[in-house]
Amino acid sequence: MNQTLKTILPLAMIPVLLFIAFVVGMPSTTTQAVENPDPALTNPIVAQDDEGDSEEIVVTVEVTREVTREVTVVVTPTFTPLPPTPTPLPPELTVDDDHFIGDEDAPVKVVEFSDFQCGFCARFYQQTLTPLTEHYGDLIQFVYRDYPIFGDESVLSAMGAECAGDQGLYWEFHNLIFDAVSSQERPPLNVETLTGFAVNLELDTDEWSACIDDEATFEEIVIDANTARDWGVTGTPTFFVNGQRLVGAQPLEVFFDIIDAELIEAGYEPPERE
Repeated sequence: MNQTLKTILPLAMIPVLLFIAFVVGMPSTTTQAVENPDPALTNPIVAQDDEGDSEEIVVTVEVTREVTREVTVVVTPTFTPLPPTPTPLPPELTVDDDHFIGDEDAPVKVVEFSDFQCGFCARFYQQTLTPLTEHYGDLIQFVYRDYPIFGDESVLSAMGAECAGDQGLYWEFHNLIFDAVSSQERPPLNVETLTGFAVNLELDTDEWSACIDDEATFEEIVIDANTARDWGVTGTPTFFVNGQRLVGAQPLEVFFDIIDAELIEAGYEPPERE
């Protein structure tokens, strides 16, 4: 090795030795900031040494946040009416504690799984619901359950109706929503529109809004949606008549035929049809 090379090598090692000395001597506070970052942070961490000098250290942290208000159901509304399922569910199982019209002890339970943005559900509301409940009166218990398959506004609408129900006006709110989505204007079912319904019904809007923000209200909607999914519901509206599944925008006569048969089997005389 010549003399020139012997002189250059020691000089080249100086930056390396200085870097090693810097790393070894780095204050413990800086090491702590890197090794134990707050997982909620995605911004750079600023660490200070004992003399108060600061140094910015960029730390990459993967943040996973649980989304609690999300109902994901991918289904297609039924265009063609389907016959009732041959094996019914126990009628009392389908009812739950949702809002209903009629007598809680009625011999026939009619349960609808519905979405406030569903056009077929709106058709049932407009053409069938009132004639059906007026015809049978307390011989049936008609129950509305939520299956919000069309996104956030469907969930929000369901929650708005639930909160109106807390003030005794569930069906009035239910009707206002379906009247709106059936109108030519068809307003979006956002917070502004639903709050307008609450004002229209003279609800306590502070109480109503607090109910909307309550996680328990959201969970009530999720329970209905999960139940529908567990029972194989694949479209809205889907009905359970004494546990018999009936899918689609069915004509009134189809309901009459099934309900009359259930009443006769239970020992009741069905009302005469006009």
